[in-house]
Amino acid sequence: DAQESRGLGDVYKRQVFTHIVAAILLIWALSLLFMIVWGLMVSVTEFRGENGYANNKRSIFPKDFNFGNYIDAFRKVNAELPNGEQIGYFGMMWNSIWYSVGSTFLGVAVNFLLAYAVARFNHYKFTKAIYAFILLQMMMPLYGTGAAGYRIIEGLGLIDSPFFLLTKMTAGGMQFLITHSYLVNMSKTYDEAARMDGARAWDILVKINLPMAMPIVVVYFIVGFIGNWNDYSTMLVYMESYPTLSSGLYLFEASRTYAGPPVYFAAIFISAIPAVTLFLIFNKSLVQNLTIGGLKG
Repeated sequence: DAQESRGLGDVYKRQVFTHIVAAILLIWALSLLFMIVWGLMVSVTEFRGENGYANNKRSIFPKDFNFGNYIDAFRKVNAELPNGEQIGYFGMMWNSIWYSVGSTFLGVAVNFLLAYAVARFNHYKFTKAIYAFILLQMMMPLYGTGAAGYRIIEGLGLIDSPFFLLTKMTAGGMQFLITHSYLVNMSKTYDEAARMDGARAWDILVKINLPMAMPIVVVYFIVGFIGNWNDYSTMLVYMESYPTLSSGLYLFEASRTYAGPPVYFAAIFISAIPAVTLFLIFNKSLVQNLTIGGLKG
């Protein structure tokens, strides 16, 4: 009886803890939802006038909906380049596309290839040394290395140049570790069969292992694309002449051509469409792909 009572007590404590955590997460989710709804309402509000945002900042729902702010976002939002010229919304969108796609592709490709070499050729001593070096690198503090990193990139002539994307060809961190773990646990049955048929190492990689590892590659490409699409600090520091939507909107808010919060929020929600759409399309597959791996049977 005493043991049963203790068991019931533990179950009750777990339930109470679960409900408390659920309540905290619900409050947090509602606060985020409120900010999104408030931003959407501001984006369809007139800036000037009796019922405009300037005179009714405390009102959540506008009295007159003005969807023209979304059209004005394409015409009025711009960013000033270091040479004094202006770049418009479509120019910043193009910069976001090539920067996000290029950075994500290079980062995922380099991490996958290094993780593949370390995981599938682990009988070599140098692969174990690479794995240990990456773990050691993750333990090292990165604070205070920004200035040194900038000097190195500047010395290579990559500042304010599209070739800055070459700095994204680095491997390490959690992306390497998770990809490595995925590849280590992937069956080598097909590798051995292909090798017996005379397949080369490159053929085994491209035709067998890459398709099998495509779930984890897709996951990191989607996550990396969203992260690079929303990255604004990198462009402000290293690529001032190529502002993306994220950095361009930051510059627009502080510029002389700032057209007010309604147009600004409309531009923000337009810029979020690609990342949100990508996440909604692959939402279920993101979770499924993280749990799929190896061969069955």
